[in-house]
Order: sequence, then C-alpha cells, then structure tokens
Amino acid sequence: MKDGADKLPGQDRTKPDDGAVWGDGPVKSIGRLFMTTFMTDPWGNKLSVARSCTGTVVSDPNSPSEKTVVTANHCVVSHPYNKDGQSGRPDWSRPEWNTNLYFVPGYRDGAKPQGGFTVNTTLATRSYTDSGNSAEDVAMLSLNPAGDGRQIGQIAGTQKIAFDAPRTDGQFTYAFGYTSDYSGAPWLTGQLLGYCAGPASKNTDQPELNHWGITCTMGKGSSGGPHLVGFDAATATGTVVGVNSEGRGGDAGVPALDAASLGTTGKQMYEQAQQPAQ
Repeated sequence: MKDGADKLPGQDRTKPDDGAVWGDGPVKSIGRLFMTTFMTDPWGNKLSVARSCTGTVVSDPNSPSEKTVVTANHCVVSHPYNKDGQSGRPDWSRPEWNTNLYFVPGYRDGAKPQGGFTVNTTLATRSYTDSGNSAEDVAMLSLNPAGDGRQIGQIAGTQKIAFDAPRTDGQFTYAFGYTSDYSGAPWLTGQLLGYCAGPASKNTDQPELNHWGITCTMGKGSSGGPHLVGFDAATATGTVVGVNSEGRGGDAGVPALDAASLGTTGKQMYEQAQQPAQ
C-alpha cells in the first residue's frame, strides 16, 4: 500500500468509526513497536518470533519527558510455556522478556520518517508479568536518543498522558494501532496507522479490571496503542488515558477494544523511566 493510496478526502474523523485508516497519514508521536517474542512448539521447544505492537511517545505536563513510550505489558513480556503441559494455560511463573525492541514513530508503509529508536530501559508491572492481571497490562519504555543526540520527543513530539484520569460512560475516545493480523483492508496490514473512535463504556463483565473500551475492529498489532480523550482530530493531539489491551464482545456483534487504565503503578513506571540512562 503506497503513500497516497489511502487518502480519504471525505473522511469525518470527528464521528464514531469502528475502524479505518487514519486518512492523513501517520501521527508522528504514535509508532510501531517491533520485537522478538517467544513461544513453544508442540514438543515444548522455545521458538523466537518476530512481532509488532503499537506505542506512543508521552509526556506528563506535571513531569515532562522527551524519551518515554507507553505500550502494553504483553508487548514486552512473553509467557511461552504452558502450565502442566496444558495448551492455552500460560505458566505465569516463567515469563520471558521480549528482545530486540525497536520503535518507529510515525511508521508508514515501511518508511521511518522520524527514524527508529532502540530501547534503553523496559519497565513492566509485576502483577501482569507474574500473574496475568490485565488490569495492569501497561509498560513504559525509556528510549535511547537518536544519532544526533536528540530525544524522540524532540523529533516526533509527544501526547499528554494522565494517570487515574476520571472516565465516564459515553466519553468520546479515539484508539490507534498498527493492526497486523489481516491483509484485506489497508489499515489491517500493519503498514498504515488505523483508528477507531466512539463513546467509551466500561467492561461491566469484569469491573475489577477498570477497563474502558470503544467499538473497534482492530486486532493484533494494535496492542499497546493509545486511547485518547480530548482529542483534536485536526492537530492529532489529545491525552492518553489507557492502552489497547484486549477485545471483548460488543453491540450487534461488533467487538469492543478495551484499554488498560493508567493508575498508580503506571505513574511509578513513568517516573522511573525519567531516570538517567544506565
């Protein structure tokens, strides 16, 4: 899919949409996160697999940053082993850190308009890593600077991030991601940035997770992408209040995409990511 082939002049991005390509090209502060993950074959042998997620360059106005990316915990940690040899039952006691993390802000059709960045520090929540608690399916990355010494925020800009932000039923929310699990529509190939927009609702089937979602058909590869409120479609800026975590059944057979909220642990990881590089 070449640049320009997905331009949608009549696209009204202020109205609800359960999935489309972002018609004016990439959003510089949102990017594709590449990594090597791990899985096991039927005989229990560990295999490495190249995969990707989505991440966002963020900055808290109360504690500004120019080098931090927020994504999902399951994008940085794998659980390749099965408990008691039973397929589909991850052994949470044997996590594996994903490797070769590489973030490309504004990724588009293989291009790196703002360059690519390696990761200096990966921060993940213990409750997800050790037990699969998807209420804290959040991770923070501290990135190395570009070759010229500039931080990623100086090149790609940032989105605001808010912790423990109040959410309300019906709050208009945007979700973004590089979905890469289907090759039919252009925004589902991983090559173009996709988005969904609409009123948020809480996952009342599992209220303890504090997951909020919108009607959305994005899937694998969009994990870790931002849920933004107060979003200005003209400037493509808003406030990140959660990250794509998992899907659930939605209205009229259309799935919803839930976000893990950013709470106390998320804020602690964000602050830790500001420490000097080791």
